[in-house]
Amino acid sequence: MPVSKKRKSKKSVKQRAYAIKRAKELDAGITTAEVNRLRRIRLAAPSASALVAELTTVAETSHGSALQDELCKRLGAILSEGEGRPLDQFFRASDFAVALVDAAAGPLRSGDADAAAWRVLDASVQILPGELLEAADDQLPDVENLLADPERRSAPEPLSLAGQAQWTRDRYGSRFAVTAPFETPGSPPRWYLWDVDACTFVPVTVFSGFFGSPEEALAAWQSGVGSVAAGDARWTDIDDALLLNDILPREEGHMALGGETADQFAEYYRCRRLAEELLDPARKVPAVVDRPANPEPSEFAARYGERDVTELAEALAELWGGITPSLFRTCSPHRVAYVALAAHDEFGPDFAAEVLELLPDWVTWIAECSGLGPDLTARSLAYATGKPHPDLGSIPRDMDTQAVVVE
Repeated sequence: MPVSKKRKSKKSVKQRAYAIKRAKELDAGITTAEVNRLRRIRLAAPSASALVAELTTVAETSHGSALQDELCKRLGAILSEGEGRPLDQFFRASDFAVALVDAAAGPLRSGDADAAAWRVLDASVQILPGELLEAADDQLPDVENLLADPERRSAPEPLSLAGQAQWTRDRYGSRFAVTAPFETPGSPPRWYLWDVDACTFVPVTVFSGFFGSPEEALAAWQSGVGSVAAGDARWTDIDDALLLNDILPREEGHMALGGETADQFAEYYRCRRLAEELLDPARKVPAVVDRPANPEPSEFAARYGERDVTELAEALAELWGGITPSLFRTCSPHRVAYVALAAHDEFGPDFAAEVLELLPDWVTWIAECSGLGPDLTARSLAYATGKPHPDLGSIPRDMDTQAVVVE
C-alpha cells in the first residue's frame, strides 16, 4: 500500500500529550517566558487578594481541614475565570498559586498579623502540590522564613494518609476510582476520591473530592460512571503501584490540560497534593501484577492476509495506546469515539478515512484480546463508524479533556 502523504508524523500525537512538559522546559531557558509568567501572576493578584480577604474572615472561626475546604470551594470560579480570559489577560492555575501565597503572606510580612492570617497562609500552602509550591518559593523566597517563624500562631498539622488506599475500575477497564482516608489530628478521617478516565491519550481526573466514608465515595463514582459501566464494582486493595502512578493526577509544566470546569478547578491543587502523598515512595504498595504482553499491530494486520494494512494498524495503535501501555487492551465506547475524532484531528482526510475504515475490525480484535463481553463490545462498536458520543459531541477529545462520560 502506498504511504499516505497526508499522514502526520507520530511525533505529532506525542507532542499533544507532552505539551505541558515542553512548555516547562522552554520556560526554564527563555527570559521572555519568565517575564510573561510574572505578568500573569500580576494579573492574578487582584483575585488572590480578594480571596485572601474573604478567607481571613472565615479563618476567625474556622481552621485546618474546614478552612481548606472553604478555600477550595472558592478556587473553582476564580481559576476557571482566569483560564477563560483573552490571551492578553488570562492567568493559569500555576500563576494563581504564586499570587495566592503572596497575598496570604502580605499581612504577615509586617509581623503583627493575627492567628486568622496565619491560618490562611497555612491553608494556602498546604493544598499546593510540590511543583507549584516550589514555584511559589522561587518567586517568594521570604515565605519559607515566615513559615519557620517561631512566633507563628496556630499552625495546623497537614492532612496525612490515615489508612490503606483502595481502588476499583469499570467493566471496560479504563475508568478508575481511587480512594484513601486522610485526617488531621483531632478530626475524623475523610475519604478522598479520584475519578480517573483513562480512555484517551492522557488519563484525566474528571472528578475529585472528600466523602464521609468509602461507601459514599463509591456511590458517587458509580453515579458518575453509569450503571452499565460500573456494574458491581467494589473496592479492592491496590495491587499495582506502577499503574496507580500512571493514572493519578500530577502537576506538569505549570499548565492545566484545558477544559476544566469550575468544580474540577475547585480541587485542582488539592487532588494533586494528596496524590503526591499517596504516591510517596515510602508507601508499601505491590509494584506490578503479571500482565500479558500487549498485542502488536502486526498481529492485527496479519488478519488481512495479502492486503497490507501495516501502516494503518500502526496509526490505530498509536491513537489507541496513549501514554499508559498497560491499558492498551481496554476498550470502551468513550475510547472508540475518541479515536474516531482524533484520527480526523491527527491525519489528513484521505488517510483518516482509511484508518477509520478499519476501526470496527480493530475494536472487535481488541475486545477479543481483552475478553470483553459481547454486550460491552456492541456498545463500543456503536461508535466505530464515527458516530458522536453524546457526552463528547463533535469536539476532538484533546480539546475537551474533562468530559464526564456516563455509560
